[in-house]
Amino acid sequence: MNYARWRKTIAITIFCFNFFVGPTQAGKIYISPGMNSYHFDRDAGYKNENWGLGVQVDFQKTFSLNFGRFKNSEDNLSNYLTGTWYPYVFEHTKIGLLVGGFDGYVKERNGGWFLAGMPIINYSRGKWGVNMAVVPKYKNRIHGAFIVQLLFAIN
Repeated sequence: MNYARWRKTIAITIFCFNFFVGPTQAGKIYISPGMNSYHFDRDAGYKNENWGLGVQVDFQKTFSLNFGRFKNSEDNLSNYLTGTWYPYVFEHTKIGLLVGGFDGYVKERNGGWFLAGMPIINYSRGKWGVNMAVVPKYKNRIHGAFIVQLLFAIN
């Protein structure tokens, strides 16, 4: 799928969530310009700025759906579709587990889709939020990193 088509798909999805999903089903909808990563292997030459476009839809307080596309640390395009369960919810902070599909990492399934999970902390207040996650290292195929993703609420 080309980038213009991907943007159109995300715009239609945001429109549908904003106008057709009731407030009891979906809470805030966020967009993200990608994420920054701090790789544990500092000498490997991975990119730390992973720009792209992401969407997070919060359902109630304990679940969110996330999807998007970004330029990964290996300089390839990656897509993701994940769900996050937050068993620990405090006033503005949620702690949970993100699980879902990712692609674009050549050493893992030749760049195809694979399942992954990681611990995540979400902090949100007003129109802004941030996700912080730890990507675990997996053999020599997935490289460990600390991830920070900024979020901006659109509703």
